[in-house]
Amino acid sequence: MEELSAKTQINIQKWLEVIHRCRDSGLSNQQWCEENGISLKSYYYWLAKIRKLAIKNLPHKRNAGSVSTEAPETAVFASIPVISHCPSNPASVIIRSGSAVIEIAVNTPDSLIQSVILAASRC
Repeated sequence: MEELSAKTQINIQKWLEVIHRCRDSGLSNQQWCEENGISLKSYYYWLAKIRKLAIKNLPHKRNAGSVSTEAPETAVFASIPVISHCPSNPASVIIRSGSAVIEIAVNTPDSLIQSVILAASRC
């Protein structure tokens, strides 16, 4: 993580507040900045700078093949709609991992399959 000067930290705090007020106003960025005496160029400069810092400070993604021995800090749960099991439409794919079982029917929407895989990968 990059060490920022005290002045930069203060400016970031100030501009975060400005950005939040602008977004909460319901006005366009240009209209809000004009009404509040803020330079639109400065607004976008600080918005870009804050976004870059936020992205730069995100934790790095691990390689797909690496296995972590550390316990996850928090559990992540996904809300998944329940599709009633229909005997005439058996599961075409069954995934078992430990005590978890995932059954995917032939007509399951891709978006649901993606949600299930994403949730399972976080376990």
